[in-house]
Amino acid sequence: MVAWADPFFSGGDREVQNSDARKVTKAAIKTLKLLFLSIFLSAMLGGCDDKGFSMKYAKSMFGQEGKSERGRAHLNPHPTAGYRIRLKIDNAPGPFEIVRLAGQYDVRNEAECGRIHPMTGTAGRITSMEGVAVTRLSDTEYEGVIHLDKMLDEDYYGRGVCHWELTSAAASVVAGDVDRDRNFVVSLDVKDLIEGGATTRYYPYRAYEQSEMGSATHIGSAAPEDYVPGIRSALFSLKLTSMGEAK
Repeated sequence: MVAWADPFFSGGDREVQNSDARKVTKAAIKTLKLLFLSIFLSAMLGGCDDKGFSMKYAKSMFGQEGKSERGRAHLNPHPTAGYRIRLKIDNAPGPFEIVRLAGQYDVRNEAECGRIHPMTGTAGRITSMEGVAVTRLSDTEYEGVIHLDKMLDEDYYGRGVCHWELTSAAASVVAGDVDRDRNFVVSLDVKDLIEGGATTRYYPYRAYEQSEMGSATHIGSAAPEDYVPGIRSALFSLKLTSMGEAK
């Protein structure tokens, strides 16, 4: 599976002033983070430390809760710090048969606790994408609960305890066939999750309707204006919103 670069993005219909350079850089970094997340989701693998941390997900489950193979890592059997997230699908050209929600967790101190690679002398990144149960509210709205404390902090290599933290929540929708249809993704940073924020991404109808790219992942764009004018009237969106602490 591959991440798909949209050919309908607008390349020059907005002038960027020097004073906006910092904003552009920040937006670019966020887009790159989302691109990495989309590749992570489309491959349905957890790219953890290469000795015992490979998390493989069933294609139809997107790491459905309790179904991943997380190697040495373990889930917290009694997580308490939960936040509700809601996915809203707007103006889609057709149905989505597969809707998946997940949280991305990263070890923040891998340099102190991770396995040292003999060739580099450094520790590898340790990360896990954990799916959650999805509640259908309607044909266009879905909810799930993401826990900050879903992963257990443990000492995996005798170098000290690895401390996990949630870095983002994510949603993925597929029209029907995970091997053929495109995978549309949207993510919400943990800061926005805690503070009650939201994020919206826009996708062209053509990406839904065309299948020559196979099961490519589409990350969309943050604004309709990012697409060429002829495409802007034929977009759908995915909005991921934090609904606050789970009761």
